[in-house]
Amino acid sequence: MRFERQGADRGSDDRDMEPARLIGDEEALFRRYDDELVERTRSAVKAADATIEDACSFAWMQLLRRQPPRDDLLSWLTMTAIRQAWRLSERESRSGPLRDAGDPRQDMAGYELGWDGLARVADLRLRQRRLVGLQAAGFTYDEMCTVTGDSWRTVDRQPRRAAKVLRRL
Repeated sequence: MRFERQGADRGSDDRDMEPARLIGDEEALFRRYDDELVERTRSAVKAADATIEDACSFAWMQLLRRQPPRDDLLSWLTMTAIRQAWRLSERESRSGPLRDAGDPRQDMAGYELGWDGLARVADLRLRQRRLVGLQAAGFTYDEMCTVTGDSWRTVDRQPRRAAKVLRRL
């Protein structure tokens, strides 16, 4: 069974959606299902507790925004939380943990390599630089499309072309 808000285009941006009217049972649903939702999500996704909590909070927010049918609601919440936990875990794995950079005077060779890399990126076209920067910042293709206004195909193609240019330099 698919849970979609009636009249909503699946490809539309959530910001364009009109907020759904609250039914009034949301607090009772939260009290009833929250602990089980967290446990189900934790058992399905291996991630930090903070990531699981964020994913479950996102699922509850989507409940308020979309007001899905109440039959089999726990399954809907669980799948929403699991998918969000996957997204969050993927972003965390791409960005990696933050670490102390230490004293910059002790590792000048690393900085010189960094300047060399920046010089190479400066040789790219503007569109390629922008998309490579967004990709390095951890944006998904869909997010890059939204930020730049480019098509998905362009967002897919330009960073690959940039990588070829950078390999040649």
